[in-house]
Amino acid sequence: MDRVTNIPSVKKLDITGFLLAPIQRLPRYVLLLKDLLKKTWNDHPDFYDLQQALTRMQKAVSYLNDAKKKDEGIKRAKSLVQKFREPAQVEVPILFFKK
Repeated sequence: MDRVTNIPSVKKLDITGFLLAPIQRLPRYVLLLKDLLKKTWNDHPDFYDLQQALTRMQKAVSYLNDAKKKDEGIKRAKSLVQKFREPAQVEVPILFFKK
């Protein structure tokens, strides 16, 4: 591990960065495949496979985005539940009434 962390490009990232890097590449792959399809002839032997790759990559990105939204929603809901479980820190002013 020490040998890896001494590499200059690695020092910039923590473990979260390493875990997110592959996921952040997926949208770039979609753009790359779209651009490649634009420049590929319709009768090229790889055209169909490129279309399939683009469709699958778009589905993967969509799935990841949906999963992230669900996760964020769950985190928000847990946060709200936690706020309601904690005793309220409300200061009540003392009122003096004449009898």
